[in-house]
Amino acid sequence: MSGSVPGPPVPVPLVPATPSDAAAAARWVASAEDVLVFAGPRLAYPLDPASLLEPGPDGWVAHALRDGGTTVGIGSVRRVDATTARVGRVLVDPSRRGEGWGRALMVALVEAAAALPGVRTVTLGVWRTNTGALALYRTLGFVETGVRETRVGDAVWESLEMALPV
Repeated sequence: MSGSVPGPPVPVPLVPATPSDAAAAARWVASAEDVLVFAGPRLAYPLDPASLLEPGPDGWVAHALRDGGTTVGIGSVRRVDATTARVGRVLVDPSRRGEGWGRALMVALVEAAAALPGVRTVTLGVWRTNTGALALYRTLGFVETGVRETRVGDAVWESLEMALPV
């Protein structure tokens, strides 16, 4: 079709994130609020690319999605317990949004989480105000399981906790 927007091939291979992927993702984050929206209050602005690759105390494992040699998305997975894994720190290149990369990244991250031995549920948290991400997660089958409030400066942000049986 003429004028169509290029999108991801299906399926899109998820690869371990490299320092180059993390550096690209850090460039997509233009403010402290951007960091909060995609990663919550544990990461700081300006975003240190190395912080995306360090598992830290939570055990995050970073993955990247590439279009050829160009990083278009990054996200992380961590085991919560014997039967649960969590997806988080999901970010797509702002110049590539609307092309299907967010969906492709989420599908690949859920598959990576579900591939961990014994995992039967994948969870995530999304700010209530992040309506685009919330709509995507719902179309992937995630359902709301609760609300968590986080104080950010003088404001209280609400995070919807969501789960997907796998």
